[in-house]
Amino acid sequence: DLYQNALKALEAGQSLKDEPYLVCPVCGYTVAGEAPDTCPVCGAPGSKFKHVE
Repeated sequence: DLYQNALKALEAGQSLKDEPYLVCPVCGYTVAGEAPDTCPVCGAPGSKFKHVE
């Protein structure tokens, strides 16, 4: 979903919304906004997600 939104914005000549991005340190799953309770890919706890600047 994140990558589809980025592609749509690129094709429309727009920027992505300025929102926080978080990455699961175990598998690399990336999400915009808030971390999930658990990673949907590997099951790591959401508290382990790292903010990307």
